[in-house]
Amino acid sequence: MPKKLEQKNYLKIICLIIATFLTIKAYITPFTYDEAYSYLSYVRTNDLLTVNIANNHLLNTILMGIFSIFGNSEFILRLPNLLSGFIYIYIGYRISTKLNNSLLILIFILLNPTVFDFLSLARGYGISATLNLLGIYIFLFSDVKQKYFFSLTFFWLSSLAIYTNLITLFSFIFLNLIIEKKAFLNLKTTLINIIYISLSVPIAFKLFEITQTSKPLFGRNINIDTVERVYTFFGFLKTYFISSHLLNIIFLFIFLFVIKNVEQSLNSKFVISLFIVILLCLILVPLIFNRPLPVERLLIPFIPFFQISVCFVFTNIKNKLVISLLSFCLLYTSDAADEEDS
Repeated sequence: MPKKLEQKNYLKIICLIIATFLTIKAYITPFTYDEAYSYLSYVRTNDLLTVNIANNHLLNTILMGIFSIFGNSEFILRLPNLLSGFIYIYIGYRISTKLNNSLLILIFILLNPTVFDFLSLARGYGISATLNLLGIYIFLFSDVKQKYFFSLTFFWLSSLAIYTNLITLFSFIFLNLIIEKKAFLNLKTTLINIIYISLSVPIAFKLFEITQTSKPLFGRNINIDTVERVYTFFGFLKTYFISSHLLNIIFLFIFLFVIKNVEQSLNSKFVISLFIVILLCLILVPLIFNRPLPVERLLIPFIPFFQISVCFVFTNIKNKLVISLLSFCLLYTSDAADEEDS
């Protein structure tokens, strides 16, 4: 059997194991307060479109309503997020087969404890992350026609799941106009931009409405010092190394050591630039509107852009010891997160 085919089989087995664990987690985890609130306040009352208070992530609520036709058990209500988890796993597999160091890349994409947790809960964050991963995968790796349109569609749908994901949509449009010099003159691209910007305006107004002083804020009032934000890469690394500051620092040190050897392609430049623009928006928008900076689960929709940016660094690593150390850190923190949950 060719080595490449054998490696793909190993990757498929890993994906199958992760999908199995995700399914078991969705089945055995008790319903959380937020999930119950969403179901009782919106789905059970058929009040799906009331989005002026917390816990109604519109796309997630609508999908919960559709799936509730088949029953109202915790597992059935979580099926939309679980199915999005299967898509997340599949896209992670597809990306890993297109880059070097496939095993490390697959582990990095799929073994994020924070994302994994919310892919098994009926909250909407997992759906949003999956749609973003699907959108950036189509734009960077697929050969489909009209990839810009499809990517923008998935980013817009993601903003229906988590409204703050409008940051992704507008960042993507902005960066495409900057990089693609002919985009301003392309009538089709301009029309697509106008349509999705117009569709986003009501979501933006609703987002501003629900983040007024007397209503739920954008972000959570958690004080995180500047030093921690730096060595956790604005909290993105902390979504992996939830309970270990040391592993955050070790991982960041290794990452900075290998980044100088990155061979930049057009795809890597685009996604890294996109992540930087998104990151700047995540910092500046809350500061402008006097809101807390996003932390923890509020970063979930944007984690795929962090992941793909890092993967383009990982794909250039030649040193097997470095690859082993990074893999160990990721596997160790996933195991530690499982023990913490139990």
